[in-house]
Amino acid sequence: MIGITFALPSESSGLVRRLQAVQRHGKLLSGRIDSRDVTILHTGVGARDCNERLEILLHKTRPSLVISSGFAGAVAEQLRAGDLISQINRRPVKNLADYNREMAGSEKGKSVLLLVKRGQESVFLALKK
Repeated sequence: MIGITFALPSESSGLVRRLQAVQRHGKLLSGRIDSRDVTILHTGVGARDCNERLEILLHKTRPSLVISSGFAGAVAEQLRAGDLISQINRRPVKNLADYNREMAGSEKGKSVLLLVKRGQESVFLALKK
């Protein structure tokens, strides 16, 4: 399961619209995107609320990957809110270990090819590392 955090619901609205089989469990919103189980958490503003809510996510759902979103913009202009990276250089990315392995194997200054699920489409993006 992938846990995705946002400070505010307005930051996650695009991703929430993509959730299927949605279930609400207190502060957690769970569902599926493509074939992946996803839980979205709105941490709120401020360290205390954020820490308390993160504890709930981590202990109740035990995600294999946590993505913190909605606070600093994208790492590349081509990426958009709600994009899910499914491949790097034509190799599947299912978790953080896959992502780290593929990125570590890429040369700095060279481009990496991402396959990104964007809404109902899949698009290739070439990003400089």
